[in-house]
Amino acid sequence: QKTVVTKNDSLHDVEEARKKDMMPPAEKNRSLEGMKDGKLMHDAEIKHVVIDTHLHMLDFLQKSSGTRKILQAMDGCGVEKAILIGMPCCKKWSKDEPERPLYYQDDNGQCYFYAYSDQMVADAWLALPDEKRARFAPIMGAFNPTDLHAIDHVQRMWDKYPKLWRGLGEVMCRHDDLTMLLQDEETPVINHMGMRALYEFCVEHDINCLVHHNATRTAMREKGGDYEYLWEVKQVLDEFPQLRLIWCHAGVSRRTHEDHHHEMIDEMI
Repeated sequence: QKTVVTKNDSLHDVEEARKKDMMPPAEKNRSLEGMKDGKLMHDAEIKHVVIDTHLHMLDFLQKSSGTRKILQAMDGCGVEKAILIGMPCCKKWSKDEPERPLYYQDDNGQCYFYAYSDQMVADAWLALPDEKRARFAPIMGAFNPTDLHAIDHVQRMWDKYPKLWRGLGEVMCRHDDLTMLLQDEETPVINHMGMRALYEFCVEHDINCLVHHNATRTAMREKGGDYEYLWEVKQVLDEFPQLRLIWCHAGVSRRTHEDHHHEMIDEMI
């Protein structure tokens, strides 16, 4: 019988990891002084106040440090407010993997859409006092973009928590290796039929829709070639001119980027 373990000492130097945990953070990772509860104080080290438009409350195991830690981190970075996002996908711990994965790229185990993520975002926001709620704009996106039933999930959550949701997202469409690790055999794309009802919902309720959709393949783009998936984004923009679409990372991802990406964005604008 195979023994399941949560860590493997032969793969990681646990003692070395403990030492690193005890070390003070690098200067670039240090929390800045001068912001409390989203407001700048006198002689603040923080010089620029910003709004974080893409803050994941959960990781790929659907775990979180909690809103208290998140708010502390926001103050330490000069972030006044943030768009609060869950994580629509959950990483499976496969029986063939000796160690629990922490990120979707850690092993070849599959990922699946996890609808309860939206509920955890709602619970976390509702547990906050009003003055802390005001710093977050919660959005929902824990559904399969290829499922024509996805709109039913959105409508249920919208009706369950009236006036809580500020938009949809982060909808996971084309996303590096994550696309190939999904259990569903159908590739999620921004112009999928299952997304049409969601776009119509956003237009009807005048809310934003945040979608992650790579502009091109993860492989190196051929010189002088087109962005392979850009036409899918353009089709949505053409068919839904009133849609407030936010193209997450402007089509860039961990393994998808080009030196002249900004020129493509300028052309689209």
